[in-house]
Amino acid sequence: MTKIFKQLGRHWAACLAVVALLIVQAYCDLSLPDYTSKIVDTGIQQGGIESPVPDTVRSTTLQALELLMSEDDAALADEAYADPDADGMRTLKPDADTAALENAFTTPDVVLYMAAVKNAATAAGTTDTVVPTAYDLDAVATQLAAASQAPGAREMLQSQLTDGLAQLDETVADSLSSQAMLLVALEYDAQGIAHDVQMSYLLRTGGQMLALTLLMVAVAVAVGFIASRVSAAIGRDLRRDVFRTVVGYSNAEIEKFSTASLITRTTNDIQQVQFVCVILLRMVAYAPILGIGGIMHVASGNTGLEWIIFVAVAALLALIAVLMNVAMPKFKQMQVLVDRLNLVSREILTGIMPIRAFSREAFDGKMGALFFDIDDTLLSGVTKKVPESALEGIRKVKENGHKVLINTGRTICSVPPIIKKLDVDGFLCGCGTYLIYKNEVLFESHISIEEGNRYIDLMKQYHIEGFLEGTDDMYFSERVSQCEPVESTRRYMASMGLGRETSMEKKNFEYDKLLIHINKKDSNCTASLCG
Repeated sequence: MTKIFKQLGRHWAACLAVVALLIVQAYCDLSLPDYTSKIVDTGIQQGGIESPVPDTVRSTTLQALELLMSEDDAALADEAYADPDADGMRTLKPDADTAALENAFTTPDVVLYMAAVKNAATAAGTTDTVVPTAYDLDAVATQLAAASQAPGAREMLQSQLTDGLAQLDETVADSLSSQAMLLVALEYDAQGIAHDVQMSYLLRTGGQMLALTLLMVAVAVAVGFIASRVSAAIGRDLRRDVFRTVVGYSNAEIEKFSTASLITRTTNDIQQVQFVCVILLRMVAYAPILGIGGIMHVASGNTGLEWIIFVAVAALLALIAVLMNVAMPKFKQMQVLVDRLNLVSREILTGIMPIRAFSREAFDGKMGALFFDIDDTLLSGVTKKVPESALEGIRKVKENGHKVLINTGRTICSVPPIIKKLDVDGFLCGCGTYLIYKNEVLFESHISIEEGNRYIDLMKQYHIEGFLEGTDDMYFSERVSQCEPVESTRRYMASMGLGRETSMEKKNFEYDKLLIHINKKDSNCTASLCG
């Protein structure tokens, strides 16, 4: 993971942009449930009324409410509303102190609404709770206006309210406070604007909710786009670096890793890295942002349920850790199986090609010749065996009268014994320097002793790393080479009993090929000279 984070660090600006966008997305994601709650609680249940202070109020209702207020609150309320119009309607001023007005209006709203409920029950001749109408509100307002003409009426009402509220516990007081909105709804109903107020609130809140949703979608698209660009750039860089490294490998190193494994490294593995980078930027980075935002959001609500969020986040982290410990070993096993699948697929395709090309009846009696390479063609780079599909293909080709030959850059001495035992017609080795057909050497070309000694001297003079390939043996320098491909080839040939007896420095022998390694800035290049 540290290497993946190092790769992401190269694109730090894009990663910071993703984090900023994820914060915006988390804000939208956490705010949407609040808007849903507002639509249900305020928009539907409360008729779109958000405050116990009405935006518009009739003069008679405001006078009744002011009688239930202290003189200071009554003066504040009267100052907050504009002068009545021709219909006696007063409108809340835009610069009114809403917070102070809510404290002043809450208790009078509750008292006036309860009085309207009592008046409705009396008019209905029942002791049950009856939903009041605008008529009941007007009746109570008229009664309070008449009672206010008596000397000391305001002081008597204030004293009764204070004594009554003092006897209520905090829970009951909060419950009564929530009924303040009912008086505002009753007042709006009396004005005939209750439906308009509710629809205005629902449309406004729904529009805000829709805007947040569109913003969240836009942010999610932007995050996906940036994450994809970053992961694609990382994949491009990794493929380039892997390619530059692999092209410098010797045959022995390629056999050590196998072509199937190298293909998997440059395709499936890098795709996995790209996928992980996208997941890190789109999901893993989003999870803690959303978790922290959720904790802060719940804490700001003063609900006392913060501990539930803490426990849930801790449980999720523990679950993720367990899943990672369980999944990682299985993921590594899957990578090995992917290598194996790639190897088997290549071996099957290797056998299919000659079967499709030569497994049919001979055309017009003409004989064809099929040439096979050795490394990762006939000889598996992992199992070091010839797959059954290739053996079947060779058998059918020969049955149809065609010829099968081995064509390899190896000299005949370094051809593996398992290949020499195949039922083939001949070998073309050493990049075309040696041809044997039906156990008879038809052609061979060697670098002369004189020319070969000159090449050895030049390699020594200019410190060129390499080795010589002959028909009977391989020839390496007596000193240890600083070029790892040369040393890995030496070890591989030594395992076959080659390159042990005669060193390059002894000279005076014929050989077929000269292979040198040239170290450049970006990669190792291999060049060969054949006789």
